[in-house]
Formats: sequence, structure tokens, C-alpha cells
Amino acid sequence: MALEQVSSVVKSTYLNNVAGYDIQYNVAQDEGQNVTSITGTVKKADVRFGYITINADGTKNISFDRPISDEDSEAIYTAALSDTKSIFEQRNNKEE
Repeated sequence: MALEQVSSVVKSTYLNNVAGYDIQYNVAQDEGQNVTSITGTVKKADVRFGYITINADGTKNISFDRPISDEDSEAIYTAALSDTKSIFEQRNNKEE
């Protein structure tokens, strides 16, 4: 039996700074397939404040483990939705 590659995964990382917090997005995409999920973390000065999971089917989970002001939370929510929309469009080659 010969060795055969059956799939390939491209991993990408994106970073945005919003209201003093670093939002890092991680994307794993099977070759030839659309991205189905984007995960991420929210950090400030290397301290994790929360997690982000946005799925292509529209389900979303943005949670904070530490206190964050309402103003900063809103900025992070807005950026996460906008950033992940852009990533999905870019990685899945969709233009609107």
C-alpha cells in the first residue's frame, strides 16, 4: 500500500486590536472546502479575557471570563462580527 495524502488543512491567524484588547482569530480550512467555523480569543496584556466562536451557519458564542465594561464589550462584539464576516467572505471567495 502506497502512502497517499487524502487532505490538506490551511491554518490562518488574524489579529485585530479593539479598545485596547487583542482579538486573535484562528481559522482551519480543509483544502477545497469552505471555512465553517472561526474561533478566537480576546486578550489584554497577555491576559485572556474571553473566547469567540462564530460559525458559518450563523451560530455565535462570544463570552468573557473577566469583567469588561459595556462600552468595550460592545466594541469587541461589533468588531468580532465584522471581522469574522470579512474572513468568511475572503476564505470562501464570496463577494457581496
